[in-house]
Amino acid sequence: MVYSGSTESTQKRGHGKCEGVTMKIDRLLGIVLLLLNRQKMTAPELAARFEVSVRTIYRDIEAIDAAGIPIVSHQGVGGGFCIMDSYKLDRQVLTPDEMLSMLAALKGIGTALGDRRVLNSKEKIESLMPRGDLSRLTDELRIEFLPWGHQQRQDLLLQSVQRALAERRLIRFTYFNSRGDQLARIVEPMTLVFRGSAWYLYGYCRLKEDYRLFKISRIRELTEETTVFERRDKSYDEFADRSERRTEAVMADIVLRFSPAVRFSAEDFFDPESVEVLEDGHVLVRTALPESEWVYGMIMSYQENVEVVSPRRVREIVRDKALRLAEQHGDCKKKSIK
Repeated sequence: MVYSGSTESTQKRGHGKCEGVTMKIDRLLGIVLLLLNRQKMTAPELAARFEVSVRTIYRDIEAIDAAGIPIVSHQGVGGGFCIMDSYKLDRQVLTPDEMLSMLAALKGIGTALGDRRVLNSKEKIESLMPRGDLSRLTDELRIEFLPWGHQQRQDLLLQSVQRALAERRLIRFTYFNSRGDQLARIVEPMTLVFRGSAWYLYGYCRLKEDYRLFKISRIRELTEETTVFERRDKSYDEFADRSERRTEAVMADIVLRFSPAVRFSAEDFFDPESVEVLEDGHVLVRTALPESEWVYGMIMSYQENVEVVSPRRVREIVRDKALRLAEQHGDCKKKSIK
């Protein structure tokens, strides 16, 4: 039932006048936030939380209800106070623009993962919005997690991984690492991660007996097993922290010089603090990057529009790779002429 306040508390509204106004407002706001984020809380629980009497809590509940926030009181075992569900995402709590942003994100995630729970949440928020505001969703803001091209294959992969993750079932697949090696994997899926511009799966590989991060686009021939596993303790955050610390140990200070033709591409890719535009239009980038095949490939992707200024070893590695590439293409040209 909707709380309407007791006669006793109504008669004694003036009882708490000596209480500091700021303190009371802070407590009222705290109660509202707690009830918004929880299913139910009893008066004794709230009293203990805010170190006041139960009678004071009843007066606070009445004040909140009188202010237009509908408090529902559930009697008996498992009862308590809560805020009416239809109010929790009312525009008095979230602005239309905030709700539009949430809807755009939910739509992108729900489409990518095919997660009915996410789509249900999106539909609930949509039902609270005026039709005029809802029409702005596709006109002003779009969030799409799937890349252009190969959307259907990755869409199905993500949905299979999400389903196995939710049901705690093993998955088996073939994986291509950054060197192009083809490896069989049996994995306990734990967390789906969208990082940078790609989806990744964090899980425990039973064949390697260790935690791994797999790029979804490199997964092939995925099958969902019937074997159920118990989720392990190590979170993705712990794994990521360890990986970043390991990466930091092999970071190198690299200076790159880009031609004016790729200025905007360089400015988009690197942090503004590391970019300097020279008088002749060239771009000088001073940054710290891990020495890896990915970095060498990134540098070579700019072709003749980039020069490695330092360090010397990175300059030589990129030069040698470019020479081998040129030799390979030279051989191909000769063969095609013959």
